[in-house]
Amino acid sequence: MARAVMTRAIVSGVAAAVLAATVMASEPAAFDAPEPLALSATPIPLDPGDPARRTVGRLQYRGGLVLRSSNGHFGGLSGLRAGRDGWLIGVTDTGAWVTFRPVLHGRHLAGVTGGVIAPIRDDTGRSSRAKSDFDAEGLEFDPATGAALISLERDHRVLAFRGIDPARPATLGRAVATVRDPATAAWPSNGGGEGIATLTGGDRLIFEEEGRGASDVLRVSDKGTRVLRYTPPDGYRPTDAVELSPGVLLVLNRRYTVTAGVSAVLTLVPVADAMQGTEIARLAPPLNVDNMEGLALVRDGDRTFIYVVSDDNFNALQRTLLLRFELLPGGDKP
Repeated sequence: MARAVMTRAIVSGVAAAVLAATVMASEPAAFDAPEPLALSATPIPLDPGDPARRTVGRLQYRGGLVLRSSNGHFGGLSGLRAGRDGWLIGVTDTGAWVTFRPVLHGRHLAGVTGGVIAPIRDDTGRSSRAKSDFDAEGLEFDPATGAALISLERDHRVLAFRGIDPARPATLGRAVATVRDPATAAWPSNGGGEGIATLTGGDRLIFEEEGRGASDVLRVSDKGTRVLRYTPPDGYRPTDAVELSPGVLLVLNRRYTVTAGVSAVLTLVPVADAMQGTEIARLAPPLNVDNMEGLALVRDGDRTFIYVVSDDNFNALQRTLLLRFELLPGGDKP
């Protein structure tokens, strides 16, 4: 389809076509140290056709933004987690950390501040802008200890970090270890560790994206690795997951079709050898949606808030969306 004749009404569908081709703009030069990241944030409604709409499924909309930056390194956000004091931390599929702090009016997302971007470094100190080397897709982060795990695909591996603090750019240093698991050897190059989640008790789950019908999920513990299976909603693939309550995951799943464009489904998934979830919300046109890949969970007393972020593939037809939702009471039960 010629770009010259594309209209805004079909941008969400056309933009998602890049998911198959992963067409990127020319890559900016590599950078060696954390840099300030100036971000503009344009508020958007949940439903452009009905700006007063506030709910989708079991979620209440608490504001959304289109994030943009003149910094050529910004884009491709694929993993997201919450830090202390309201900070968010993310990773990009071109090997960068991104941190910023949402600005809230009450509990409503109104902007962002304090942006920083930094190169992801492995345990040898090496970094790279090449997707073949540092295609970071999944992130897990413990704000209490600063421990972080990043799952990368193409060269399937997990990088482990210590002492990370999104509010302190100097802590975005090199990994302390690189872990490769033989169980990933058969994974497709562009369908590896798309999401990583830590369970109560310390076991880690690493989600493969490209499984036919069902995806491999590695359950990694001190005793070794077991392969579980996750069946996403029909036509969808998992892109991120976080433990919502002990033994229950919140999983973000995305889909692209030529006719329907891009959409995302959030499911509640009890952890088991064979997993299948219960849908709690579906983001699809005419709602504001793009290539949703990252998920972060924030507790505020007895209330639970969720951030969902999109990967724009460094493509001018896509957007980096940051959406905030509140999980409605009872919403953590499958």
